Parts: sequence; structure tokens; C-alpha cells
Amino acid sequence: MSEVIVFKIILLHLVAGMIVCLLGMMRVGDTIIQKCLRGIIGMVIISMITSLGYVLINV
Repeated sequence: MSEVIVFKIILLHLVAGMIVCLLGMMRVGDTIIQKCLRGIIGMVIISMITSLGYVLINV
């Protein structure tokens, strides 16, 4: 059962990461490094919120 929860969390992280990266790429005028950094930071924040929410729901 715990493997399924871990898989779902990883899947949510990947989807959230892709959305953040796409939104980051839409901004014009930033360098590629800035876009990547913003995407990574956004991914970390979203993954933390997602994990916390998922754990709170399933406890």
C-alpha cells in the first residue's frame, strides 16, 4: 500500500514540475539559467506542498 502512495506522490511531483517548467519557459527576456533555476525552485516548493497535503489527507 505504501508503494502506491509513494508512486502517486512522485507522479504528482513530475506533473507539477512539467507545469512549472512550461510556465517558466513562457516568460520572455530571461536567460536559460534563470528559467531553469526558477523551475527548480518552483518544483521544490510545489513538491513540498504536495507531499504535506497528501500526507495530511491520508493520515
